[in-house]
Order: sequence, then structure tokens, then C-alpha cells
Amino acid sequence: MPGHTRVLALVIATISGSILLLAVISTTLPVPQPLLNGFNLLCHGIEGRCLSLSGVAMPVCARCTGIYGGALLAASIFLTRRTVRGANRNDLLPILALLPLALDGVTQAAGLRESTNAIRLFTGALAGSVVVWWLLRREGRMLPES
Repeated sequence: MPGHTRVLALVIATISGSILLLAVISTTLPVPQPLLNGFNLLCHGIEGRCLSLSGVAMPVCARCTGIYGGALLAASIFLTRRTVRGANRNDLLPILALLPLALDGVTQAAGLRESTNAIRLFTGALAGSVVVWWLLRREGRMLPES
């Protein structure tokens, strides 16, 4: 696998893992308000749409938790691979992975139904993991091996 692809996977894993870790820490320990306010840049943080730890809502919603978790999982697994085999045969794959997330969000916003945190978490994880996996596979083929 080209070195630049490994670096990209490491950056994605580090950023998504750090966001999740900070979200858990800020839910379980007292943290300064500026750190909590920083989460507003990443997510709406509507309490009813956030997962709870010991009765305290996390500062990121279930969908964003799924996206960051899926991205972390895909990048971490990708880092364990020695080579990038096979071609990305379907550039529609990330779009297909985003459809359940979009459908869930749009139907809820339109007032057609109320989503649940389990659905938000699942659709976020599906989108985050597939999009990151697709991106890393594609990136691994863009430049020749060095």
C-alpha cells in the first residue's frame, strides 16, 4: 500500500478516534465549557438525539457517533492491510451507503416519521465506514507505489 494512503488512514483514524474519545471523556468527567462548546462545530448535539452514558447525553448525536465510529473502524482495519487489492468497481458505493442516512434524516425532517437513536447510529456507521473504506481504496490507486 502506498505510504500516502497509510498516512491518510492514520489521520482519519486519529481524528475520528479523538473526537469519540473526547465525547466520552466530556460525558463522564467534568470538562471546561470551551471544550463542550467545540463540539458545536462538529454536531448539533440535540440532547434527545444523543446517546447517553450513565444518564448524561454525549455532546455529539447518535448519527455523528456512528459516522465517527464507522470511519475509525474502516481506517483501523485498512491500516492492518499490507496491500490494496482489486479495483473500486463501483463509484456509486458511497452514494448507496449515504442513502439510508439521507432517507432517515429527510423523512424525519419532513415530519413523516420519528427516527430512533439506534437507526441514527446504524445509518451513520454504515455511511462512515463505507465512505472511508471507498476513499482509502481509491486513494491507494491514485499514485504509483513509492
